[in-house]
Parts: sequence; C-alpha cells; structure tokens
Amino acid sequence: MGQFYEFGGVADYIKSRRLARAHFILGNPSGRLGISGIARMCGFQNDAHFSRSVRQAYGYTPGDARANGSATPARPRPQAGIRTEEAVFMEWIRSLRR
Repeated sequence: MGQFYEFGGVADYIKSRRLARAHFILGNPSGRLGISGIARMCGFQNDAHFSRSVRQAYGYTPGDARANGSATPARPRPQAGIRTEEAVFMEWIRSLRR
C-alpha cells in the first residue's frame, strides 16, 4: 500500500480524485451535462451512490453544487484518521527544510 495508505488506500484516493473532477464540472455554469451525466463521466455507475459520495465529501448534494455555480472545488472533509493530500504534501515540504 505504501504511499496510498495515508489516503485510505488506492480506491479511496481514486474516488477522491473522481469526486474532485465531478465537483469542478458541477460548479461550471456553462456545463451542459446533467448530474447523471456527470456521475457517469466521472466513473459512478449509480446516481444515488454519486450523490451520497458528494454529500459525504463536501457536505452538500450535487444539486447544491450545481446551484452554487462555483467552479472552484471545495476541500473535501477529512475523514477521521486519514491525512489529506495537502497535509502529506506540506509535511514533505517541511521535511525538505531539515
């Protein structure tokens, strides 16, 4: 598992990247795809699973993200015991100064 252990494993890392992409697309006001189309484009086969995943990661539904129209993805909520990519990156930067 190595590097991905800190992200909850490979599957969680991939899911977080797919969610970040979906969130960006949802926030694009010129987007023409519906929520189901965005879910499929980002690798989610089930709309309910996609909606639950977005709510768990960002704290609101895909419809809310679409309504906000913000093209900047919000930071996902950190899961208990799992370090975020940003935290790992910042730790690595600090280690370079030593």
